[in-house]
Amino acid sequence: MKMKKTIIISIVSIFMLAIFNFSCATDKELKSAVVEETVKAKAGSDVEIELPANPSTGFMWDVYKNQKPKVAKVELQRYISPEDNGMIGGAGKDLFIFNTFKKGETIVIFKYAKKDEEDKIVEVEKTKIYKIIVE
Repeated sequence: MKMKKTIIISIVSIFMLAIFNFSCATDKELKSAVVEETVKAKAGSDVEIELPANPSTGFMWDVYKNQKPKVAKVELQRYISPEDNGMIGGAGKDLFIFNTFKKGETIVIFKYAKKDEEDKIVEVEKTKIYKIIVE
C-alpha cells in the first residue's frame, strides 16, 4: 500500500513539474517579446488586426500565444482575398477580430508559418507582436 502511494505521489509531482516548466517557458517568451504595434480599445468592444498574407505560399498567420485571453481573445480569423479589396493578383490579408472583456493589457504573438497535417508548425517566416490595451 505504501509503495502504491509513493508511485502516485511521484507521478503527480512529475506532472506538476511539467506544467510549471511549460508555463515558465511561455512566460519567458512573452516577457522578452518586443512589441511592434500597440492597439487600444474599450472593454466590450472589438479590436481588428490585419496582417498581409498570401496563402498560395503555404504560409498562414496564426495566434501563436496570447498572454491574457481573459483581457482579449480572438473571436474571428479570416482571410480577405485581394479581389475583396478590388486588387486582382495582389496579396490579401488575414483579419483577426478580438473580443475585449476587461481592463488590462495582453501581448499577442502572431506567427506566419507553415503547418503539417497534425497542425504543428514546421517553418516560420515572420513573427509579429502586438500589445492590446483594454481601457
